[in-house]
Amino acid sequence: MNAFQVSSITTAILSFAFGFFIFINNRRSHLSHTWFNFSLAISLWSLALFGVVSASQEKSALLWQYLLDGAATLIPVFYFHFVLAFLNLDEKKKIAKNIAKIFGAIFFLLSFTPLIKFGVTKLFFGFYWIQPGPLYLLYLLYFSFYVIYTLYLLLQVYRQSSGSFRNQIGAIIVAEIVGFGGGITNFYPAFFNI
Repeated sequence: MNAFQVSSITTAILSFAFGFFIFINNRRSHLSHTWFNFSLAISLWSLALFGVVSASQEKSALLWQYLLDGAATLIPVFYFHFVLAFLNLDEKKKIAKNIAKIFGAIFFLLSFTPLIKFGVTKLFFGFYWIQPGPLYLLYLLYFSFYVIYTLYLLLQVYRQSSGSFRNQIGAIIVAEIVGFGGGITNFYPAFFNI
């Protein structure tokens, strides 16, 4: 098992464990529910990434890629819901939240069609990766929009906050930049064969 596979499976296990731990310790909290959903989506995505990069046959790589793309469509929506709950903006942003659910559902369904991917192909460094379909760029824009919009909301509240709440927002901002900054590189091989 190479380092990429180890990091993928480790991320899957730790994301699920951390999300489950938060949920179990505060089952009645809406914030805990939103965090668990987000953690579960990351866990499924990481597990599927492990499956894709470990697959020795195209057919199995494609099945894992379907799970990977399906989970990836849920990540920005669940993160958006978590941030809205954390910032106490659920009621203020109800319409935006419902729109995010609709777009998430649309892209989730599209992720299983040739509109997002034609299939997979073996890259020069030895594992299979997506052959983008005609709407793949739109899929990437959907993902990016929710990450950027969530960052905008966090920065907006951060500027108006103080004390420990401000510090918590600052930590989430740093985690978002690092996490999604690394995660967005998942889209590059489809465009640049890197």
